[in-house]
Amino acid sequence: MTVPARRMALALSDRALAALLAPLAALGSMAQNLLLPVLPVMRVELEASVAAANLTGSAALAAYATGLLIGGTLSDRFGRRVLMLTGTGVFLVGCFACAFAPSIGWLVAARIVQALGSSICMVTARAIVGDVYPRESMARMLAFLTMLIMVAPTISPIIGGAVGEALGWRAVFWVLIVATLPILLLTWLKLPETRTREARHATGTLGTLLRQGVHMLRDREFVASVMLSSIIYTAFLVFAWTTPYVMQGQGLSMTAYGWWNLFVTIGYFTGNWLVTVFNGRFGMRALTRAGLLLQFLGAGLAFALAEWGPVGPVASPLGMFAPVGLMVFGQGLALPNIIATGVALHPEASGTASSLMGFTQQVTAAVAVQVMGAFPTDTARPIMRFALACAVVSLMLLWARRRSGAKPHNRGRAPDPAQGGEKAALRVFRMRRRALFLGTP
Repeated sequence: MTVPARRMALALSDRALAALLAPLAALGSMAQNLLLPVLPVMRVELEASVAAANLTGSAALAAYATGLLIGGTLSDRFGRRVLMLTGTGVFLVGCFACAFAPSIGWLVAARIVQALGSSICMVTARAIVGDVYPRESMARMLAFLTMLIMVAPTISPIIGGAVGEALGWRAVFWVLIVATLPILLLTWLKLPETRTREARHATGTLGTLLRQGVHMLRDREFVASVMLSSIIYTAFLVFAWTTPYVMQGQGLSMTAYGWWNLFVTIGYFTGNWLVTVFNGRFGMRALTRAGLLLQFLGAGLAFALAEWGPVGPVASPLGMFAPVGLMVFGQGLALPNIIATGVALHPEASGTASSLMGFTQQVTAAVAVQVMGAFPTDTARPIMRFALACAVVSLMLLWARRRSGAKPHNRGRAPDPAQGGEKAALRVFRMRRRALFLGTP
């Protein structure tokens, strides 16, 4: 399989395809963000500690990672449509189990089932984008898709807080069930199969796919994309899972968290929108670099305000959410380009590449969320220190990759494959992959 030279011919337009994929890819985000505002109430009712309550997040993230790892690989082998329908069905089963959970252990297990289903939908949606669009359009389509996905985390905390205050924390899962049923029906009726029969047969056995994954992990450019995307995602998720406890300690309501969180979702949405507008003009490298610099600036400001800023019912949440909104704006600029880079490096198994990237993101975030649950939640200082550390490491990694790609033997005119045979062709391919990651001419 090669990267498509042009968009795959489908009965759906770009906007229609994105509108169909977005709610499927957003199932996990919707479930998480509906639950976040009611975490403190849920913890009290189920008589759980903060660390135990955080297991509903970290265990779900680990399951999400597992689903990402196997979902894309299975979709390469068996097709996108059947995996998408399966994932949506599993997610619904998990929602029902969450709604009836009698204990924290039951809820954790149900969240694992829920996360497995939503992760399969997410990774399959990314793989469909890789099937349909050429490399030059992939980052823009991923950004456009993410813009639509961001509707879920924008409104979900507000809905979750309001429903939780009115009807209790279990009601948020009934909201999920009602929202998912029409999504499942539309998927059955409208989603086309984008993985051709020939490509599925050429994929080989699961053992072959495992060997492909090992081969990808030996690719420095691919591993760099995986590491960068994981660090960015972890900084964001630690903030999302820890902030509700901080706000509860300040006496703020569940609904207040949803409204303050608009700084974060609007920031990320705007970053993704600018990728759709400017990617063709400035290129993947420039937007990635600008995004990581803005991430550092926002995290640094959030750190300073947490350490030395004013305290109060308005000043404290404003000091948390406004600078983090700038941080995630930078992440919205950088992340679609980093993901598109990693997937495009291995077009022969885009589902497997997407799975490996998503798996690493989720495992890293799951460990970080659980570890941060051991820190005090009466202040935002631990969260902001962690976010700043992630921003610094991101810039260091980008700088290190640029230096390694700027060595003399990587520069100069590419050899002509016709003149040098297979070895020259391989050198051309490797140089073009470095150019894709580094943005070099």
